[in-house]
Amino acid sequence: RPMNSTIARVQAKAAADSAKAAGVTIYVVGVGSDVDATYLKTIASGDDHYYPVAGYASLSSTLEQIANCN
Repeated sequence: RPMNSTIARVQAKAAADSAKAAGVTIYVVGVGSDVDATYLKTIASGDDHYYPVAGYASLSSTLEQIANCN
């Protein structure tokens, strides 16, 4: 994680907001149980664009779902 996670979170949110304002759709995948799902959903283009994944073993199938718009 970055040395100052508060600054990193603010910068990530600002970048996501700018991208969304430009029409970009953002999907977010939270891997593991040690994620802030509430925060990650603010980065995503909506709650339906946030995908929680239990671990890296499940990541590939989740990325396929996103790629196939499922």
